[in-house]
Amino acid sequence: MKRPRRNHSAEFKARIAREAMRGIETVAEIARKNNLHPVQVSTWKKDLEENLHLLFERKGTADDRVSELEARCARMERKVGQLVIEKEFLEKVRGVGDRAMRKDMVEAAHPQRIHPAAVQTAGGQPQPTGESGGEDER
Repeated sequence: MKRPRRNHSAEFKARIAREAMRGIETVAEIARKNNLHPVQVSTWKKDLEENLHLLFERKGTADDRVSELEARCARMERKVGQLVIEKEFLEKVRGVGDRAMRKDMVEAAHPQRIHPAAVQTAGGQPQPTGESGGEDER
């Protein structure tokens, strides 16, 4: 039968890592005395050495992280608002099913465009609409 996994408290890990850092006893002796594997003791010692500087970091850095997250949240809220407006516009345009109504909306938005059939030649006659005298223009 398999033995259950042992879970050690943070205080226990810290005590073992401190003992290993002091160097009074070897890692193997500390492991044997506490019924642990030497690799586990070395890992906790290394973790302690790497994260010891966190004890002396300024306490205000958490506030910097909070303000960063708040700024990001504000940017995301603006983006969501912009997307909602675009979605509503597209739903409105899609809801307009009548072709004549859509055409009127486009012409109202762009009154400077002139339809090609409305362009006349110097003689007052409408210009041909793409038909050439029987020749293919490619």
